[in-house]
Amino acid sequence: MILALDIGNRRLKWGCWEGAGFAAAGAFDWRGVDSLDGLPSETPARIVACNVAGPEIAQRVQNFCALRWDLVPAYLKTRRSCGAVTCAYDDPGELGADRWAALLGVHALYGSDVCVIDCGTAVTMDVITAAGKHLGGAITPGLAAMRGALDRNTHQLTDAHALPELLARNTRSGIQGGTLWGLAGAIDRLIDEAGRLSGLRPSCVITGGDAETLRELLVHATELQPYLVLRGVLVGLQE
Repeated sequence: MILALDIGNRRLKWGCWEGAGFAAAGAFDWRGVDSLDGLPSETPARIVACNVAGPEIAQRVQNFCALRWDLVPAYLKTRRSCGAVTCAYDDPGELGADRWAALLGVHALYGSDVCVIDCGTAVTMDVITAAGKHLGGAITPGLAAMRGALDRNTHQLTDAHALPELLARNTRSGIQGGTLWGLAGAIDRLIDEAGRLSGLRPSCVITGGDAETLRELLVHATELQPYLVLRGVLVGLQE
């Protein structure tokens, strides 16, 4: 078993890869806990990871893995190319490792023209061709960041992923509906513009913590791939 980790700005996502797929997977808010006991107890053969949250959590993960399994995680870094996939950024190091992993994962799974939408702390959009050429992408604040900019007490929003009425009759509901529907509209526009500028008609794949919620509101048809980043970490760090 290979343990794959995706360390985001708020959540740590994990999956146990056993050759043909993920036998188990989970996620937890690493900022809200003192321990990383939310990781599985089974001993892996290897640990592979990507991290966009900085060195502090990387050190916590490394210490935990050393203590529990006597293993050191291997971390995915964005490169100019990996296999057939090439990065469009002038400086590949500026492209987050999670976005790079998503590109590697989606090319391995589809091998076609794809627009990848990752709905996490930030929402990112990237386009990759069937040949593996990354054409670039865009970044916009995610759902929690948008709500946090309008309301310091965002954590008090009840049922934050519900589908509220757009024409709300109180401020809190107005923030819920406006951010949710507004972000969905922004994603649809990004997909439209990406297709127009690239001259492609890419299929759309969506992933990330808010993917299921936003997917319900999109005009564009999307395929949900909840383990896309974890899959790409495995591709990028395969032996």
